[in-house]
Amino acid sequence: MRAKPALQKRSKETRDKIVAALDRLLKDQSFDSISVAELANEAGVSVGAVYRRFENKEALIPVVLDLYREKIGSNFSFEPDTSAGLRATMRDLMRESWRALVEHGHLLRAVHLYSHQHPELIGKEWEPVIESSRAGVATLIDLFPDEVQVEDREAAIEALAYFLSTSLIEGGLYPDVGPPFAKPLQGEGLAEQMADFATGYLTLKRD
Repeated sequence: MRAKPALQKRSKETRDKIVAALDRLLKDQSFDSISVAELANEAGVSVGAVYRRFENKEALIPVVLDLYREKIGSNFSFEPDTSAGLRATMRDLMRESWRALVEHGHLLRAVHLYSHQHPELIGKEWEPVIESSRAGVATLIDLFPDEVQVEDREAAIEALAYFLSTSLIEGGLYPDVGPPFAKPLQGEGLAEQMADFATGYLTLKRD
């Protein structure tokens, strides 16, 4: 279910207030725990104003994903340095990915959890996020042809995009859930170890 279009300037301003309020609330609360009344109060609008912009609370989930993509697109800062080598560049990428997740992970967590329960709310809208991960891996593979040893480029892209994305999600979004295997590794330390795993996979000479 999608949000209703904002056709007038005032309506758009109200919508922006609601989305900004949800962004703030999600930093400390789960999406499920936030009521429409609480959201309206945080935004400084009436409950009716929320329902005029969004058919129901679930209609906010695709908007949260859009907001996450927008923030990542404008705040993610990574310029590969080919002179530094693959390992150093991979580490820089993963440190920046971790920083972005720390800053905006509250948005991704809300979408990730809720879309598992209600996949119809997101559907194919995950594709740009997944494709961005693939593109990042592909860029690194192509930048360091002298170091990379993989024979099946496409398989390597899929494998690393999956490994790095799921590791970031598990370690960054849900650090207190599941077996505490990675407890000694948190933050940039975990990101760097993930980068080293990825570098080893790419540079391993296959017989």
